[in-house]
Amino acid sequence: MVTNSSEGASAFGDHREVVSPHRIGGESKVQEFLRTFRCSRDSDLGTFLHDRAIFYEKKGRARTYLIVDSDDEHDTIVAYIPLAITHLTVCEDTPLSKTIRKRMDLHDNMTDAYLIGQLAKDDRVEERMGHELIRVAINLIRPGFEMFGCRTIRIDCKEPLLKFYEREGFFRISTEPVDGLYRMVCLI
Repeated sequence: MVTNSSEGASAFGDHREVVSPHRIGGESKVQEFLRTFRCSRDSDLGTFLHDRAIFYEKKGRARTYLIVDSDDEHDTIVAYIPLAITHLTVCEDTPLSKTIRKRMDLHDNMTDAYLIGQLAKDDRVEERMGHELIRVAINLIRPGFEMFGCRTIRIDCKEPLLKFYEREGFFRISTEPVDGLYRMVCLI
């Protein structure tokens, strides 16, 4: 059984835990465990976890949190959330309100932000869990905000997910995608 991180664990009930891969064991054990994750609807999601998560973790560029379903016999990755620090530029013609732009504390139309890299769930998980994953990500980010500031959270998404993220409190920062992705923000 993996060792859990308490942040966000209650969002999933008693049988699921939020864990950081470095708490699982050595690199080969972690790599083997990460390779059990499958996401056929978007191969980039599986590729990130299999091929880049450990690299980004080692370089200190991102932290990837796993949602693990634990029982007495085995652990299963049901979803994951990578988090990082980034910056963003907001164009003058942004659809963001003046109030949100002011709260983002923009300097020369730029600000720092926490980045939710992507939300992914395993093919074997049937239930919808996007709302819970967003709540867990924000709960993981919140201590950073309380210690260091930076109230902006950024997520980049494809067009079919725009309405979902808008319902979750995110706002588009532009009307056009960048490299096929729409940049969205919410504020803590």
